[in-house]
Amino acid sequence: MITVLKETPMTFHGHDCLEVLVHNDNIEFYTCCDLCIYKDYIEWIDFMASCMDVHGCGTDSRDYFIRKQL
Repeated sequence: MITVLKETPMTFHGHDCLEVLVHNDNIEFYTCCDLCIYKDYIEWIDFMASCMDVHGCGTDSRDYFIRKQL
């Protein structure tokens, strides 16, 4: 089951949409990054921060971000 945890308005490539944090019980652990809109993220070495720290998806390996059109 997919549960919406948080929705935040955002602009992506000039289009307004929602950044949606979801929890998906139907996926295997650690496959969430393949489904995430930030999957091409490169760690910010200057800040010594991981993708989870920067984007705030949490520590659950079944939480990830998707985009939803308005």
